[in-house]
Amino acid sequence: MPGKRRAFAFVCAAVFAVCALAARPWQSARAESFFYGAVNDTLFDCDVKYMPVNLPSGLVAPSRLLTDGGLGLRGQFDAENRVYTLSGSSPAYLLTFDMARAVTYDAESQYDAMAFEVSGVVYLPLAFICERFGLTYKAIETDCGVVMRVTPQGRMTPDSEFIPAVSGRLEEQRAAYRRVNDLPPLAAERPSPGAETPPPAVIPAPPPMVTLLIDVTAGGAWMLDGMLDALDGYGVAAAVFFTEEALDSGHGLARRALKSHVLGVLYGAGDGDGFEEAVDGLNAANRALRGAAMTQTRFARVTQGGAALTGEDEERFQGAGYVICGAAYEVPNIKNAREVDKTASDMAKKIEAGAGEGTAVLRVDCREFAPEFLSALLKRLDERNTVFLYPRI
Repeated sequence: MPGKRRAFAFVCAAVFAVCALAARPWQSARAESFFYGAVNDTLFDCDVKYMPVNLPSGLVAPSRLLTDGGLGLRGQFDAENRVYTLSGSSPAYLLTFDMARAVTYDAESQYDAMAFEVSGVVYLPLAFICERFGLTYKAIETDCGVVMRVTPQGRMTPDSEFIPAVSGRLEEQRAAYRRVNDLPPLAAERPSPGAETPPPAVIPAPPPMVTLLIDVTAGGAWMLDGMLDALDGYGVAAAVFFTEEALDSGHGLARRALKSHVLGVLYGAGDGDGFEEAVDGLNAANRALRGAAMTQTRFARVTQGGAALTGEDEERFQGAGYVICGAAYEVPNIKNAREVDKTASDMAKKIEAGAGEGTAVLRVDCREFAPEFLSALLKRLDERNTVFLYPRI
């Protein structure tokens, strides 16, 4: 529902704010918890716009540290839609952080790394950014704190030259920062022997994140309208996979699904089918998709004995032009209406229990009681502030 995205944004901000508070340098007895930001041979001012923060999940850096330091990176923040894009020109590369939907992606893939925005400052996962843009970073310990230095690979002035060159500014910057923030002197930070240790910050558990897959066969295609109604009611997008036979049925379902969802093709392999037969089946489904909705897709599923082919098979299908989509959660067969609510409740609990383990990919067959089950499941997941991720290759 509309409030779900706002709720998730609030949770992210709360997580970050709590973590950032726990890592504030003036609350620590150790000088090394004070982080300076440096790019190439430039030491930035001690300002929240440039100071890295060490969170339990890893180091994050303000976006301005990366875009203002001569690394050839450009950033743009769409505050209304909570989308931050970071681009580089050598080579050309664009990375998008959709904070409202908790999705990070480029032209080829989707990633688990997330960005956060707090009080107008966008924080980016430093290790991930360096990996994607071919940069290096290093934590250099000094008497005044830790200098977090980001440089292009192979183009770093030695630390033995850089640190002496900026050493005079480190204490000056730290003292200026503390004066602005009305903080006590360094000596007053250090707790006396036996001083009570403050309790650790309580970090909220992450919300569940779910990607939905729907398999549509000719026998169950008549149920898809009700399932799409349920998805549209909660503003959730799914990946909808059609067999050739379902597309040839002429119901116009693919055209409707294309308006809000991602389309894929599905092939049910028989006992004697091999790789070539599966690819032929997917190609036939893609031709039917083109005829039904004037589009084609790389998303694919191949089922054999009720289970999707995965592992080493994925690489072979990629060579044939398909990305095979597997699912970690499968909905059991629902035999009657009385089982709908219990099955939905059990599945919601299972997804919530695995919330900290990454995105839950759930497959739902288009068959009897599927619309009622999906509606009940979406209601329960929405109550748990679940983030539904848009399916991407």
